[in-house]
Amino acid sequence: MRAPFYEHDPFLGEGSVISYPPEAHMPGTAVVRLYTGDGFIIAADGLRRDLSGAEVSNRQQKIFKIGVAGNLFAYALTGTTYVAQSELGFDVSLEAANVAATLSLKGYDSPDRYTEQFGRLLRASFRRGQKDRRIREFSDPGTSGEQEIVRLLFAGYYGGRPFMSGTTLCHKDQVIQFPTRESRILSPLSTRLELSGSEKVRDLLLSTDDDTFAGYRTAGWIKMRIHVPLSLAEGADLARAYIAACASPKGRTLDVQCAAIGGRVHVAEITPAGFTWIDPP
Repeated sequence: MRAPFYEHDPFLGEGSVISYPPEAHMPGTAVVRLYTGDGFIIAADGLRRDLSGAEVSNRQQKIFKIGVAGNLFAYALTGTTYVAQSELGFDVSLEAANVAATLSLKGYDSPDRYTEQFGRLLRASFRRGQKDRRIREFSDPGTSGEQEIVRLLFAGYYGGRPFMSGTTLCHKDQVIQFPTRESRILSPLSTRLELSGSEKVRDLLLSTDDDTFAGYRTAGWIKMRIHVPLSLAEGADLARAYIAACASPKGRTLDVQCAAIGGRVHVAEITPAGFTWIDPP
């Protein structure tokens, strides 16, 4: 399962838009990962709801920094970030932080290998949560097949090279499946935008001149459309605008997925020089 993305590489001379999976399987959290030759912008909304749909927090941190062995990157959490089915609860962000701490003691030669191990260890954490009854059941909309639990989206530098990767945990009939993963080393001259959230909002912003979200179509969106490089500042504006458009009344009317998007937007910048909060959580 992969997020929609837009990419332009001057060596290819063209851009591409790829949209999948079906929106019924897309997580409510909005996450933006943008790479330019200067670095990364990673942004997420701050809304957290419980399994019943009730709002728990509008300042939930969903982006986390990792710095280990000369590698500098961050990950964003989408999907189930907390399970409150027992007195202790199951905090996915805490479990992920524990996984990151464990992996910091080991060395991996690629972000793909790191991402694979992260998914496997997080799966083990979820299985322990089931065993000790902190997790009694995952939400199931009644559809057949695998249901997504949580996705981790990574972006930054590994071995000095820019990359994006991700790992996804799903369950089938409450049985946690082995994680899927994807990883991509980026060209230093490419521009890559990956969005998790509303595909409908993205299409209106990027691929049309529709007035519905005209106020959110920043300079960065226009430059992405015509394959003109954008600055990190323009990338941060693009990220804020996308998440704000999803969380707006118009966004929630257009796409039911947007009902789970909102709260404080937090934005980080990652360059070879370091990780910086632009808008902290």
